[in-house]
Amino acid sequence: MSLHHTGYPTYIPIIKWQKFEQRALQGIGAENYKEGIHPCIEVRTITQHKELMAGLGKCWPGPALIDYADPSGRLSNNRIAEFVAFLKHAGTRSYPLTPVIDPRDAESVKQQLLDHLEPFNRIALRSRLSGFSLQEEDLRLIGDAVASLIQPGRELQLILDLGVSPASWELQDVDNFVLQLCELPWTSLAHVHLASGAFPLSLSEVTTAEFPRNDWKLWADVNTRAKGLRLGYSDYGVVSPRWSEDALGKGIPHAAIRYTRDSDWLVLRAGGSKKEDSIALSQILLTEYADSFKGEDYSLGDHEIWIRGQQGPMYNMRSGSNHISEGWIHHAAFVVKAQY
Repeated sequence: MSLHHTGYPTYIPIIKWQKFEQRALQGIGAENYKEGIHPCIEVRTITQHKELMAGLGKCWPGPALIDYADPSGRLSNNRIAEFVAFLKHAGTRSYPLTPVIDPRDAESVKQQLLDHLEPFNRIALRSRLSGFSLQEEDLRLIGDAVASLIQPGRELQLILDLGVSPASWELQDVDNFVLQLCELPWTSLAHVHLASGAFPLSLSEVTTAEFPRNDWKLWADVNTRAKGLRLGYSDYGVVSPRWSEDALGKGIPHAAIRYTRDSDWLVLRAGGSKKEDSIALSQILLTEYADSFKGEDYSLGDHEIWIRGQQGPMYNMRSGSNHISEGWIHHAAFVVKAQY
């Protein structure tokens, strides 16, 4: 389902600030297609906050969206305090960043962050929807947030985040959603993105699988029926939207290659996470799935897979989570180069 549109807003991958996502951002930031990507970076813990303060420029030197909300999308008092510290840090350094605020918090956050938001000429509203629809309450909150935050010289953008992509839908569902989209305050918004994710939460039962990319298919169906609204694309890539910090400390028990294709993810998972498991998976992708592999020069992620497969036992594996990093790098390259 490659559409390869032009003129759409910049691709927004939603990336959590874990070590393997930081490595992914470094890899994507080194590519020549990075101008087509503005990542939305989620920061949820005090450790992540400190690492972001110290290392954002090293991982990602370009424009980015920064979201300090908890998993439900809200800014608690502790979260606001950390957000203030980051905004002060970024504002004085003129980083090209866009603060992200949930419409439910817009009015209260505005009062607490007013001075610290002043240096930023763009703010993103991220509305987390409860299903594949815009309820009246969603529209009201978005409208109120726009009215609260808009001012001369400032652009507002909106992310409509479905979380987990629907497993299926009818065209009537899409048409109803498009009608609801028309109720948004478009004249006050620089652009609107539709975000969702379809990557599975667990690969524990997988050896070899092909998971449908329903997030991409849904976005394409909406834009096809939207008659020129031109929604931007945003997704959770090769990590499930349901992933949370509860998974921290459990390690990577099984090496797994997550490889984005046009309409699905090819997943190859080993029985363990040793060096030889990673090498074997890479060699399987390069041989049995050679028609899917994009080549060593397609992205830094593809190059890493190719090197591992070519060198075999000589390859010096750093971490099993590198597979997630290289999967993210390939995924971003595929979206920008082949589809979006």
